[in-house]
Amino acid sequence: MKKKFLFLMASLAVSLLALAEMSIFVYQKDGEKVEYLAANVDSIGFVNFHTIVFDANGGDGSMDALRVKESESVNLPANIFTKSAFAFTGWNTAADGSGTAYTDQSTITPTTNMTLYAQWKSTTSGIADGHEWVDLGLPSGTKWATMNVGADSPEDYGSYFAWGETEPKETSYDWSTYKFYDSNYMTKYNTDDYKATLDISDDAAYVNWGISWCMPTKAELTELVNKDYTVCTWITQNGVNGWKVTSKINGNTIFLPAAGVYRDRFLGNVGGYGYYWSSSLSMAAGSGAANSLTFHSDGGGTGTNYYRYFGLPVRPVLAK
Repeated sequence: MKKKFLFLMASLAVSLLALAEMSIFVYQKDGEKVEYLAANVDSIGFVNFHTIVFDANGGDGSMDALRVKESESVNLPANIFTKSAFAFTGWNTAADGSGTAYTDQSTITPTTNMTLYAQWKSTTSGIADGHEWVDLGLPSGTKWATMNVGADSPEDYGSYFAWGETEPKETSYDWSTYKFYDSNYMTKYNTDDYKATLDISDDAAYVNWGISWCMPTKAELTELVNKDYTVCTWITQNGVNGWKVTSKINGNTIFLPAAGVYRDRFLGNVGGYGYYWSSSLSMAAGSGAANSLTFHSDGGGTGTNYYRYFGLPVRPVLAK
């Protein structure tokens, strides 16, 4: 009798052990089959829980999943993910941002298990008034446009402007057609009323692209090609010659096509030289000239002065 009792007890123990290892499943209201776990039971009985998983979506770090009872609301935890050169902008149910969006620490009432993907915005590039800019990490913080005024791509030459004019010429680029010249006299930015920099109303970048943009000063052009901060390389990009300016600080780049220069009715040095206006009037050459960036296959730099009536491209910077 004793042996039979011991056998029954052993069998019961084995059965209980097997039962403990056996998974039990139940169906949620939405029809999803889930495992019945002790963690899903409270003092009232079985309740449904929904799990929110947080995905860094290319970022770094980790965040614990959040479990929420059916029909209850919860505040999302503050994001702790990071991504170099990117700023966190919120959460989305789709990695590409095409799903439902949630702000950081917003209140949510989940109806099913879900994954929230961190959304990121680059801090080294962006769009302003419909035009793209790039941060080269320069000490001044200047952000450079990726293309010229009037251009449709980085390789497009864009429009040509006399200094201080905001529309390209349909006729000749010469003194007789220059906006601020009348009978051997400069009507603005002259020696009597000297201004070192263009008024915003005469700035081709501002007028054509909007209040976020302006023409670069001579100092900003000089910083752009400073060998301590950038490397300027003569290249051919998509069939167009020009300078590729690469930041030594963050590796970002811009391309300046060698667009040449308009003088009279002729466009010269296309593909061989690049000329870009600054917003700075030239003291050295008097009020009849302004500063520019000039480059070619063998080098280049700022400080070159050209008569204001010349037609040069404009590469804008973000206004500060």
